[in-house]
Amino acid sequence: MKKKTAGILLFVVAAFALSFSTILLKYIPQLTSISAGQTGILRFLIAAPIMWLFGYFRSPEERKIPRGSLKFVALGLVFAVSSFSAVFALELLSASIYNIVVYIYPTFVVLFSLLMKRPVPRLFWIGLPLSMMGLFLVTFKFNTSITVDPWGIFITIINALALSSYMILSDRLFQNGIKKSLGTKLVLTGSMIAGFLMIPIVGFRLPDTFLGWVLVFSLGIVGTVVPILAMNTGLQYLGAARGSIIVSFQPVLTILFATIFLDESLSLQQWLGGALVVTGILLIQLSSDNKQERVQ
Repeated sequence: MKKKTAGILLFVVAAFALSFSTILLKYIPQLTSISAGQTGILRFLIAAPIMWLFGYFRSPEERKIPRGSLKFVALGLVFAVSSFSAVFALELLSASIYNIVVYIYPTFVVLFSLLMKRPVPRLFWIGLPLSMMGLFLVTFKFNTSITVDPWGIFITIINALALSSYMILSDRLFQNGIKKSLGTKLVLTGSMIAGFLMIPIVGFRLPDTFLGWVLVFSLGIVGTVVPILAMNTGLQYLGAARGSIIVSFQPVLTILFATIFLDESLSLQQWLGGALVVTGILLIQLSSDNKQERVQ
């Protein structure tokens, strides 16, 4: 399998897993006694130890702490900022406004790549606006009144900046040859540390039902370990610019999941928006890179 194809598939897996995590982050607080912020803490407290156990039994090499580990731990803090800012933003904004604002982050990634003279798809200037227009149609309801909390917008912009920073920094750090699973363990360790730091702010609570445990473990494994490992690996095949645009397919998948599992329905507007997102992503992925040299 070609590296580009493998990278696309990995980011599609990441988009599916992140969509699943969005559903869980929304409904765990409704179905259990755990708040949204506490759910964000638990996802990392579960994900990091599972990755360490996996590495311990998988390879003796992964039991050692390599040089430069603190950089990956710091990268985990960036990922945690993205996660917790999303939790807080969704408490202040509707899901539609949040998705419209946060998915400006692929634009940040592409602009940074251009400034750093890193490769970007030639047709990004067509595909990216198409995808953003599609996301708007998928998430926004024209027949509803708009209530926008300025703090919610501010936190969502922080979320977008953290997401774009994670994509860019991960793309660079994983080029040093470190195993993707080992680097991902260190990233999740940094996120777990951030989770501990959040406990005085949002408190800490364990699930008190079997369903609650099933949901938080699903979030920790499928909604956290799977997407971050897929992204860290896929970035090395595609780069941050292409990868970030594929992940923007996540809101479309989230709405499809809600339609399938939660008996929600899709409007013609949402179908049209989803088609525009897919068209934009396909245009970008099928176009060649510019001729700028990749900075190592």
